[in-house]
Amino acid sequence: MPEIRPVTKENWRELIRLQVREDQKHFVASNLYSIAESKFGDEYEGHWDLFAYGIYNGDVPVGF
Repeated sequence: MPEIRPVTKENWRELIRLQVREDQKHFVASNLYSIAESKFGDEYEGHWDLFAYGIYNGDVPVGF
C-alpha cells in the first residue's frame, strides 16, 4: 500500500530524481524547485508554510 512521507534531509535526493513525462514538463516545476520553494518561498511571493511530501510504494519513491 502506498505511503505518504515528509521530505527530509535523508530522502530529498531520491525524490528530486523523479520526473514526469516529457510532454507533461510544462505543467509543473521540477521536484527540486518545488522542494526548495516549500522551504524558502520564492523571490516574488516570499515564504509560505508549505510541507512537501513524497509518495512511496514500500521503500521506492513513486510520486511527489
